[in-house]
Amino acid sequence: MADITIDEKRLEELIDNAVQKRLKQTMEDMEEVRRSPAAAVVRLETRFDSLEKNVATKGDLAELRTQLIERIAKLETGQKLMFTIFLSLFGAIIAMLVKLVFFP
Repeated sequence: MADITIDEKRLEELIDNAVQKRLKQTMEDMEEVRRSPAAAVVRLETRFDSLEKNVATKGDLAELRTQLIERIAKLETGQKLMFTIFLSLFGAIIAMLVKLVFFP
């Protein structure tokens, strides 16, 4: 049987050259695709989709406005209720003080 000797450095060089060649071809292909009109259309579609996801429509804004108005109305109602309770308690405290001071 004949012994086969492998020149590791030469093999490594051949593999590196093959990988570099494929990498260069791939990069050139990617650049060609990037510059093509179809790629420009794809980029524009992607931008449009992104805008569509991030920009509120008039309907969305109207819904948000309605929710905001409802929340403000709830806050105003809550404030009125708290003020009414405060006045009731204040009146009760004044009545107790009058009773304690004038009718011990």
